[in-house]
Amino acid sequence: MSSQPEHDRSVAGPPPRPAIARRPPDATRLIRDNRTPASIPAEAEGPSGDDVKEQITVAISADVRQRSRAAFREARYREGVRTYADFVGGAIDREIKRIEATYNEGETVPPDAEHLPRGRSNV
Repeated sequence: MSSQPEHDRSVAGPPPRPAIARRPPDATRLIRDNRTPASIPAEAEGPSGDDVKEQITVAISADVRQRSRAAFREARYREGVRTYADFVGGAIDREIKRIEATYNEGETVPPDAEHLPRGRSNV
C-alpha cells in the first residue's frame, strides 16, 4: 500500500442548474410592450382583406427562374426587398399596372377569382 493520502478528484463548483423549458430570447414582446397604441402601424394589427397572401404555382423557364433569383438577391442587397415572395409579388403588381394603363385606360381591372385553365395556352 502507498503511504500517500488519497486525493478527492470530484469537481468543485456550484451544482448544475435545473432544466427549465425556456423560450429563446425574442425582442418582439419588449418592442410591443414599449409602444404606445398610436405608434403601432396599421399593418401590425393583422392583414386586411387586400394583404391576405395566397400561394400560387407556375411553371416558368429555368433561365427566367435563375435570372429572377439573381435579380432578387441584388434587390435584397441594394433596395431592401425582404423576401422572394415580395419581389415576385411586386413584379406581378407592376405588370398588372402596366396592363391596366395600356388596355384599360388606367382603370383597375376587376378581381377575377375564377380558376384559370390548366396547361398550355392554345393562343
